[in-house]
Amino acid sequence: MVDWQLRLTPKQAVAKIIVAIVGLAIGAYGVATIYKPLQDELDLRKSELLRYYKTKHDERIRQTFYKRRDAAPNFSEVLNLRCSLSTHGIICSKFEPIVAPSDVMLEKLGLRSVSEWTASTFTHRPGMVMLNNIFKPISHLQWIKRSLFVYAEPPAFTNVGLRVPNVRNVFKEYGKQLRWSTLGLHYDWATKIYPSEGEALPEELVSLSNILSKALGVGPMYADAAIINFYSSKSTLAPHIDRSERQLSSPLISLSFGQTAVYLAGGTDLNDPIDAFYIRSGDVLVVYGPQRLIYHAVPRILQDEKFADKNQPEEIVKYANANRINITLRQIIIYWMLISLWLSHNGATLDHLGKRVLEVGNSSVIVLLGVRSWGEQYGCNEVGRSRRDSPGKIARRSTGGNFQCNVVVVSEGGRLGWGAW
Repeated sequence: MVDWQLRLTPKQAVAKIIVAIVGLAIGAYGVATIYKPLQDELDLRKSELLRYYKTKHDERIRQTFYKRRDAAPNFSEVLNLRCSLSTHGIICSKFEPIVAPSDVMLEKLGLRSVSEWTASTFTHRPGMVMLNNIFKPISHLQWIKRSLFVYAEPPAFTNVGLRVPNVRNVFKEYGKQLRWSTLGLHYDWATKIYPSEGEALPEELVSLSNILSKALGVGPMYADAAIINFYSSKSTLAPHIDRSERQLSSPLISLSFGQTAVYLAGGTDLNDPIDAFYIRSGDVLVVYGPQRLIYHAVPRILQDEKFADKNQPEEIVKYANANRINITLRQIIIYWMLISLWLSHNGATLDHLGKRVLEVGNSSVIVLLGVRSWGEQYGCNEVGRSRRDSPGKIARRSTGGNFQCNVVVVSEGGRLGWGAW
């Protein structure tokens, strides 16, 4: 029989066990009385520190963006641009148009007489102009109605249409869910890119952008894209720069109807100083030049406007009293350059163009004045097989080889369509 060989005598083994037990007891006591309180204090301080910085950050954001809902935010630094504020470099004065719009056009667009217009500018923001309340009071609800019943219907793209194919009657069926609509060249929210073709903008939007741009002395503008934002009382717009347009020399024109927005205008960097001011119903904000590429945001909608009109549907009045609509007009394509080059080369003016095909290098430009649809009767056979299409729609036709067909369809109020193939 083989016995298990012990390395320690029983007496030595008992002694070591006792030492180990005592050591564990001392260690446990040390952890409980010294280490654990220190660790708890460290964790507490760490938690307080994180909470402090988070609170400071949140408060900074909320104060800057006026988004607090649990307490009344401080609007003391939000500027009212409808009066001069010398301490903030705001000058509000009677507007003197460089090119005055006709009375017929003013009436058609629901605008006040130019003699009633005022404009506000920032001495430190050349290229930013607020045209104050230039729409007739009766036209505010008309523009809101048009935005909901026309600009939110096909061929417009809407956020509702992303999940409801072939949607119709968007406002009546999905009014509370409607957030945005795009017209003309439809902005792709995923890629942040505009396409090179699309439907024509409604004529009133093209005309409005052009007369405002020329009145400000910025030059003609031929809007081919519009983004319409529908704001509820809790809606916001995060800081961003509108940089997707290829024609950045044209202004960005923003129309406001309904409730009041707090608007933040920054600089080219998020750390630049911010000006906060109100944009009210009937105001038009125009940015161009150095102000064209700045950060801006809408952190708050204030319900301080009251609308009433027995001639408008009750649902429109109710919507206007609770929401805000913003229509932003943009020019994406630098299409007018071809015509300008041809004109300057031939010493001609727009009046000389008429309905004809212009040869520009190895390309042709079809210019049609005052029409929304076109076919062979307008000379399309001169560059290839003609095609009739829906009003304002751009017809596509490849002529083969190295020949490129640039089609420009123009109305008296501005461009209706463009394409280059």
